[in-house]
Amino acid sequence: MAKASDNVFPKLIFSSGSAPATPSAGQGKVYEKSSDKKLYFKNEDGTEYDLTASGGSLTVQDENTNVSTAVTQIDFQGAGVTATSGSGEVVVTIPGGSGTAPKDRRWSVGSSETSIDEFNDDSLDAAWVRVDGTGAASGNCTWVEGADVLSLKHEGGDTAAAVHGLVRPLSGLGGAPSVGDAYVTCLTLFGQVGVSYVMGGIILSDGTTHGSGNQVFGLFYSETGTSRQDSETRHHTNWTTAGGVSTTLYTTGMVRTFARLVKLASDTWRTDVSPDGVQWLTGLGTVTKVITPTHVGLLASSWGTSTKGVTSYEFLRKVTGIS
Repeated sequence: MAKASDNVFPKLIFSSGSAPATPSAGQGKVYEKSSDKKLYFKNEDGTEYDLTASGGSLTVQDENTNVSTAVTQIDFQGAGVTATSGSGEVVVTIPGGSGTAPKDRRWSVGSSETSIDEFNDDSLDAAWVRVDGTGAASGNCTWVEGADVLSLKHEGGDTAAAVHGLVRPLSGLGGAPSVGDAYVTCLTLFGQVGVSYVMGGIILSDGTTHGSGNQVFGLFYSETGTSRQDSETRHHTNWTTAGGVSTTLYTTGMVRTFARLVKLASDTWRTDVSPDGVQWLTGLGTVTKVITPTHVGLLASSWGTSTKGVTSYEFLRKVTGIS
C-alpha cells in the first residue's frame, strides 16, 4: 500500500480565486476562495461546504441564565427523558402534563370526579353569582381568587342564621344531583382563638335571590372556647331562616378539611368530613329537605356574631357513586 510520501503527487497546491461553477453530474470541485483563503468543496447540486469548519462553542442556559458558554456535549438525564437525532436536528422529549401540575396527588381530579372550579387562574369566571342580604350584610364578605385558592374574608355582623353564597348554575354541570352524587371541596377555616362561628361549607340552592327559595348545605365552623371544628348538615329557607339540622360531628379544629355534601336519597342529605379526601367520616345524621337545586357553591356566615375570619377553598368538584 502506497504511503502519502510515495504518491506521484505528494501534495496539492490550490490557487485562490472565486467560487467555480457547479460541476457536472457525478463530479465535485475543491478550491480555495481568495475572499477568505479557506478551502471549499462544491457538489453537483451546487452546495458549497467549508472544509476548514469545525464545531463551534455552544452556550447553554437555564431560563435565560448561562450555565456554560463553551460546551461540546450536552447529556440529557432524568426519568422518561429521551433525545433522538434525525434530519439534522436533535429532539428532546420531556414527559409532563398540561403545565399546571397539582400540588399533590390529592389535588388531582379523580376518575369519578368532575371539576367545577379549581380556583387556579386568579380570577372568578362569570358563572359565579353572589347571594347576599341587603344593607351592611352585603359588604361583609370579600371573595378573591388567587394563589390557587378561593379566599373568603368575612367581617362579621350577619344576622342570626343568615348565610352568604357564592354559587353557579347546575345547568352546565349535569343538572340537579342524582342519588349518590356529591359535591366536594377542601377548606381551611382561620380565625381568632376563643371565638365562635368562622363558617364555611358547600351549599345547594334553588335560586339566587336572598330572601326567597330553599337551601341545603354542609356547614363547618369554629366553636367557642374549644380547639374543635364542628360540621353538620342543615337546610334553610330564604337564606335566613334555619330549618332542620343533623347531629353535629366534632373534629379537630381549624385545620385543612375535605368536605362532602351527599345526596343519599330523594330528599335526604348528609355531610362528610376527611383529613385527606381518601377515607371519610360520614356525618352522624342526615336532614330531609324537598328541594330541586339549580345552583351549587360555597357559603359564609358569622351567624349573628361579630366574628371575623378567613376561609380558603382549594377547589369545588362533583363526585358520583357515594353511599
